Amino acid sequence: MGGLQVWLIGAAVLGTYLFAVLRTQQWGLGTRDNGSVAYPYLLEDVYDRSAYQKRGRWAVSGATPYLQEFSEYPQLTTWLMGLPYAFFDHGVERGTPYDTRDEARAFFVAAGIPKNEVELVFRRVTAFGLVYEPAALESGTDHPMAEAWRGLDTVPGIDREAAREHLLRLWRAYEKYYAELGRNYARYADIHHVLMAGLFALLLALVIANLRLLGAPPALALLLLLPGGLYFGFNRHDLPVTMLVALAVHLQLRGRYLAAGFALGFAVMTKWYPLVLVPLFLSHGYWSARLGVAAMSAQAALARQVLLPGIAAALVIVSVLAVTFVWHGGGVPAVTAVFEWHRSVRVPNHASLLVILTNPAAWGWWPESIRDNLSTWFQALALLPPLGLALLPLRSRARERPVYLALVVALQVAIYVQFPLTWYAGGAETGVIDDGGRFWLATSTRVVLLFAFQAVAAFGLVRALRMAPAPAPSTAAAAG
Repeated sequence: MGGLQVWLIGAAVLGTYLFAVLRTQQWGLGTRDNGSVAYPYLLEDVYDRSAYQKRGRWAVSGATPYLQEFSEYPQLTTWLMGLPYAFFDHGVERGTPYDTRDEARAFFVAAGIPKNEVELVFRRVTAFGLVYEPAALESGTDHPMAEAWRGLDTVPGIDREAAREHLLRLWRAYEKYYAELGRNYARYADIHHVLMAGLFALLLALVIANLRLLGAPPALALLLLLPGGLYFGFNRHDLPVTMLVALAVHLQLRGRYLAAGFALGFAVMTKWYPLVLVPLFLSHGYWSARLGVAAMSAQAALARQVLLPGIAAALVIVSVLAVTFVWHGGGVPAVTAVFEWHRSVRVPNHASLLVILTNPAAWGWWPESIRDNLSTWFQALALLPPLGLALLPLRSRARERPVYLALVVALQVAIYVQFPLTWYAGGAETGVIDDGGRFWLATSTRVVLLFAFQAVAAFGLVRALRMAPAPAPSTAAAAG
């Protein structure tokens, strides 16, 4: 099957999925005892996309990204989240709600309330679902606004009337904010899906082209359209970074190493994990130059194939961070905000290997009390394989296709079964998983399959190393 035929089949699948997700809203099957849907969100993941809608408001609210409109994502993804707002009448009022919040914060801090206590008050005042009822402020009940008001009783000398006005304005601003999010929810979701469908089609074309360069059948690109890939591709922000990595691979395979460095730099600023690929790209460029037909000397290969592409990637990263630095005067706090959040606030995902190994409901091999220490080791271990592989002269394009194919299909199915079939079906949207252990069973299956994939990859690595040719010293010296 030719590349064009594969792409047309893939485009038809993408068009069908897009049509289905646009025609339905939070589609699911079955009914629980309490009347809720038994298997919700079978086509779309509402949780993360709702976060994208909030993070992207900076583009129309006039906010400073990271400082006023929170985002836990790198810059390019945060900017892309604002793109859907350009395609519909969103009604977002500039300056809301963060201007009101910043004014209230400045007032209470100046009154002598510690910042952490101010944030606690704000969390009560700005909680989702609180209907604006000014009388609740002094109600004496357990209403969150009444608790926030009573929390100011111990502050000596505070202007009570001004404090009341700030709390009410803040409360009203956030009620309008949540109403706006609800009003724009479906329109933002639809545009997000359309944009992701376009990126998916582009990714499919790049993967087909890369498979041709590797001498592999273009039909393998259809693996992108298995259940897990479709679900996460349409609903998350993984397609932009995946497309950029595929573009970098394409440029690398065509010998355009400098352009590949630029593409990889953009990928890093979309999601950070492509950073671990940088050493591999530079290593591939170096050994391609050393072992190629017109072999270069070590010095020339380092300069042209390592130093220049590395500078290209670094230049993109620095430039993107510089935009964040100057945008609305964000400065160092805006540049470091996302790094600090991931360092001190971010917790591991429920399905991560770290949680599985420390959660007594899953494998529970280690106590939860050492999870933070294990997290540091896990982060270090994630960097070791690419750094180690970068030292090896790997240029082989051989693959164990049948076993890789079987494992990829199994992983894709396991990923979809794990999420959304068991995660949401177990009631995860309520914050409590109660599914008789099915989620952890699906998660464990996925992890075992991933380990099997890594074992097969390690076996293929050993074979490739044994088959790799050594540099020809005389040829390299002559080229130098």
